[in-house]
Amino acid sequence: MISIIFFIFTLLSSSDSFTPTKDIHLSCKKIFEYIYTVECQLPIDLQNSDIVRITSKNITTNLPLKIAASNMPEHFPQGVGQNFPEIEELRIWWSELKFIDRESFTKLKILKILDLIGNSIENIPTDTFYDLENVEEINLYKNHIKTLDADLLIKNTKLKKFSAGQNEIEEIPKGFFRNNLEINWVDLIKNKIKKIDIDFTEFVNLKTIGLSGNDGECNFNYGIKAKYNQTIDEFQEKINLFCGN
Repeated sequence: MISIIFFIFTLLSSSDSFTPTKDIHLSCKKIFEYIYTVECQLPIDLQNSDIVRITSKNITTNLPLKIAASNMPEHFPQGVGQNFPEIEELRIWWSELKFIDRESFTKLKILKILDLIGNSIENIPTDTFYDLENVEEINLYKNHIKTLDADLLIKNTKLKKFSAGQNEIEEIPKGFFRNNLEINWVDLIKNKIKKIDIDFTEFVNLKTIGLSGNDGECNFNYGIKAKYNQTIDEFQEKINLFCGN
């Protein structure tokens, strides 16, 4: 079964005046995994457009949505959460996306997966993810992030997977995962990490921590990515010894 959702993209010209509103067809299909879901793809090249708002004209289904885009501009479009609060998965891959903030994800109350791999994000304001109460996976792999605020994930109590691999991060601050007691997978490979101020033994569900490819001696893994079997206590001893605690 194929369904169509219509988005209205409002564009800005170089003179900052609004161009006429243009209706863009977003192709969606109904798929069955554990439940019926609608999966959507942006079909057009938007790289030269400055999208400032997305609004819904017609939605043919109230099933959970999965939306994927690989053609987003620098600024996250307004109106995604307000008009599509039923999104469960939002994936923006290999785009020019550079700026995100709390407004980007407001009202996405049932979002479970946020995947922003391969973009140009440099800074993430502290409260960016505060409205994502049910998010289980955040993927920031291969951006240009230099710092992670200690309070960035304090509202994401259901978070299980976190990736910020292949960025430019130098430190994981104290308390960064303090409210993420369900966390089981952490990917921080290929950064510039030299200091980690976290006691990973507090997280009983942890199965994998990736630190390989970082600068200096803070360059080893735990769990399925590790070269050698080790307990979480043995891994923590290495963190204390080699990662600046």
